[in-house]
Amino acid sequence: MKLTKSLTTLSRSTLFVAAWMMFAVVGSSAQQPVVKRVPPRAAATPVSTAPEQKFKAIWEPVNYKEDLKLNDVFFVTPEEGWVSGESATILHTADGGQTWTAQLGGDPQSPDKGISMLRFLDQKHGWAVQDAKLLGTSDGENWEQVGIVPGPYARIADYHFLSPKEGIALQGMTGGAFLIYRTQDGGRTWKDVATCQVKVEIDGLNRIAGCGFMRLEFTSPSVGYAVGGNVACPDCGGPPVIGKTEDGGLSWRIFLGPGEVRSSTLDGIFFLDDRNGFVRDHKDRKLYATSDGGETWHGLVASPGRDIRFADPEVGWSFDEPKLTFTTDGGKHWSSREVRFPTALLGFSFPRRDRAYVAGDHGMVYRYRVVPINYTAKGMLDAPLMPTYGGPLLGDLQDMKTQVATLKAKLSAGAGAAASSVLYSPRAIHGGGPDAEDSTDFSPETPQPSQSAPAQGGFVQDTSNVPPSPFVQNCCAPQVQSMQTSFGSFAQAVPSFGTRFRSLNLIMAGLNLASDLLGKKNQIGNAFGAFKQALDSQSAATALNDLSSRLDSTHQAISMGYSNLSFTGAAAGVTGALQNAVTGTTNSNSPAATPPPPAQPDADQAKQDAKKAADELKKKLKKRLPF
Repeated sequence: MKLTKSLTTLSRSTLFVAAWMMFAVVGSSAQQPVVKRVPPRAAATPVSTAPEQKFKAIWEPVNYKEDLKLNDVFFVTPEEGWVSGESATILHTADGGQTWTAQLGGDPQSPDKGISMLRFLDQKHGWAVQDAKLLGTSDGENWEQVGIVPGPYARIADYHFLSPKEGIALQGMTGGAFLIYRTQDGGRTWKDVATCQVKVEIDGLNRIAGCGFMRLEFTSPSVGYAVGGNVACPDCGGPPVIGKTEDGGLSWRIFLGPGEVRSSTLDGIFFLDDRNGFVRDHKDRKLYATSDGGETWHGLVASPGRDIRFADPEVGWSFDEPKLTFTTDGGKHWSSREVRFPTALLGFSFPRRDRAYVAGDHGMVYRYRVVPINYTAKGMLDAPLMPTYGGPLLGDLQDMKTQVATLKAKLSAGAGAAASSVLYSPRAIHGGGPDAEDSTDFSPETPQPSQSAPAQGGFVQDTSNVPPSPFVQNCCAPQVQSMQTSFGSFAQAVPSFGTRFRSLNLIMAGLNLASDLLGKKNQIGNAFGAFKQALDSQSAATALNDLSSRLDSTHQAISMGYSNLSFTGAAAGVTGALQNAVTGTTNSNSPAATPPPPAQPDADQAKQDAKKAADELKKKLKKRLPF
């Protein structure tokens, strides 16, 4: 009896201790963050001992095979462009000049007048000048006369279209007053909106001086600049003048520019944005810069040609044969290199920092590009190597594409099949209902490439706001972690990409880049989140296919510099960004993204921050957009 009573007492004591330990463990685990065990990482791949590939820049001939004088060239993407020339010629290529198709002319025996002054909004909308005729295309293939060149003598010095209907033209040399014209019907009719005259002081006396404009530059559909002076005889004297509009050319303010009032005429111009730009003095070829929209100027140590082009805010070129003058830091410093083409250069186009084209007599077209160091081609010329396009963003995209391919292969091989039978409730994992976190809001603690990888076989807390499902965790934890790192790096690089690589070759493409790229980043984040929440191999494969598609379209858009957008799509993308930034949705011009789960209550502050950023964006873009 005593033994039985002792055992009973011991059993009760044991049960009490066990129960106490169980509740202690449960209580402790409720206060600790959920930590997931990551399976031991595979052994690191041996570092390749192969030498790093080196590159060089070259000019190589992609000539037209007929003896034609080609006087202008315009490329809207690195591969697609047009050249114009004598005998009423317009040629088109979609493969970087490897093949040329005559859309107009092309026969050197034709007596028809030549075509020049190519201008494009996008791949569909373009214009050209043939004597007094203004030609246009709305599909990038078929050309027709859409109007006449404005002015009493039907000569223009320069012109730009801000939309398929709205354009600005500078009157050419006429011997009389020099006017600025504007069209609202695609060039069919024109109306003069300004006369070039400016108040100057000479020998202490004020006088109203007549003048003319030579070059025109728009930074947005609203803000534009014109430069000139004594256009009838630029070598004879000044005054150097600048015209500025902030309402799409409806009105102009004309004032003195940099240089000597008696002797300077401005014949070159390029603006990076509304405030930062450059002008060239014709007489001494001196370059001036402004950072306040032309109110003040300072001289630079550079002597470029009058045709100044920037591919993006960092890289700009100008030819003054045989010299190529270039900058890689936004115009702060300039260098030069001698380039001797077989014949005189008559036009050049700079669609991207690593691709350019020049055109000249006898069907000459040369293409600038970056190639492996051992590449050779007949007629090849050495060229200065520009900084790499895309920065880390393209590398991050390529890493993610490789990681998606690895995940697809793993799913196809049946890896993690045993976990496919594990069902779970998203509500149980994410908190469910209105407390579920936004799959696109990734934690700032996401490991970056510079951080140390988790120790082999160690524990790693999931740093995104959408933890992987048990199926994905058991199947692919190391790969998901790598993908998370690449996405974090990509997301951080998105804002700076627009600052460095925004296209200045096409106005709307450049303005659209930042807003559209933000939308694409969100779509990639949503697709990645959908994969992480997959319940089985089938849903995981579907999510990976969507993610792969998002990565491909983003990579293509970045590679093309967003220059393959139609004007309508680009305009919708920019204006839509204002609304999307406030509502938190992605770009309306982009494909629909996978809708994220409802946001947590503590995301209110993030929404307020987003609205504040949107308000700042709206203020910046309000002056630029007339829509």
